[in-house]
Amino acid sequence: MPGSGRIGFWTLANVLTLSRIPFGIAFWFVTDRPTWALAVMIVGGATDLIDGAVARKRGQTGRNGVGAWLDPVCDKFFVLSMVAALLTVRRPAAWIVVATVAREIVVVPLALAYRLVPGVRRRLSYDFRAGRPGKLATVAQFATLTAMLFESGVLAWIAALAGIVGLAAAGDYVRRALRAAALRDPGRRPSDDRG
Repeated sequence: MPGSGRIGFWTLANVLTLSRIPFGIAFWFVTDRPTWALAVMIVGGATDLIDGAVARKRGQTGRNGVGAWLDPVCDKFFVLSMVAALLTVRRPAAWIVVATVAREIVVVPLALAYRLVPGVRRRLSYDFRAGRPGKLATVAQFATLTAMLFESGVLAWIAALAGIVGLAAAGDYVRRALRAAALRDPGRRPSDDRG
């Protein structure tokens, strides 16, 4: 029954999420063929929409489930793989690359600290799923990657917009993390550090 019991790793939603890894790798092999590369980008991006819908339909969502951390990890791999592939083929200006991955520059170190620094998760139960600013940043990233792929004359403008939206999304992640920390542990005492 959906929503009952422990959710396993190999769910349809997680398989769809994991498919972004081979799509990210496949992008390297078609970067010099823009139409094929765009097709890989669209299909890989579509899995991001479908996996969430499947998880919701089957009652397999939740901030503590596998999908809560797997989805953003696969998203980052997919986007960063495409950026790296385009960087080697199209060689855009460094600022365009930085603007395209502005959100990741801020969020990835925070996510790693959350996962790897002892005690952080005990003090902060954080949901890494994208809010509206994060979803808008993803759209802006894909628009920038498409402009980069086809060497569009408006690449600089789209990249600048992606950078602004990406930083706003990163700020939203930080704001939500601080709010979650305040709600979870207002006025934490030293004795509260026990697991």
